[in-house]
Amino acid sequence: GGLRREYEQHLNRYQVVRQAYQRIQLASQEAARAVAANQSQGPADIALITSYMKLLDPETGVREGEFANAQNSASVPENIRAMYNGLLQGGRLTPEQRASFVSSARAQYAPYEDNYRTQSQRFAGIAGRAGLDPRNIIVDLPSLLPPPARPQSQGPPSSPRPQAPQGRPQAAPAPRVRTWDPSANNGRGGFR
Repeated sequence: GGLRREYEQHLNRYQVVRQAYQRIQLASQEAARAVAANQSQGPADIALITSYMKLLDPETGVREGEFANAQNSASVPENIRAMYNGLLQGGRLTPEQRASFVSSARAQYAPYEDNYRTQSQRFAGIAGRAGLDPRNIIVDLPSLLPPPARPQSQGPPSSPRPQAPQGRPQAAPAPRVRTWDPSANNGRGGFR
């Protein structure tokens, strides 16, 4: 009971931010479809910026379609509020502005997701040490972020690469993925 409630308090803010980030992605895609179909992208742009403001301030009082002011969106920068209010009056975002919002949203969202993962592991550890099944405490949400990009080779390297010994193939290290194993930790479960 108590551990789950404490975890859910942590989870609630993350879920608000997560939903805002998902709406930004969807609104951006909808706006692109509207532009391609020569239709109005205004509603998608409004949804995108409303969600962006929610991402910046999960407690913001701005609701889609109402003007943003200092009282209902105090922690949102004035230029974002002005752009949003301009959309309500018929303005449109350019494709570059839309892409900039999506890129900025990704950068704003990433620390929230990292903190969610860290806190989930912390609560799973507490549950395991208390003899509880962490699956009854932790909500395992998949990542919304793309996997990290691997750097592309830009021509020949400036110095020769070390060669792998003959007969032993050299493989790139696999990314570490932590999964829940119910049989770990003497049957109490744990992340591996």
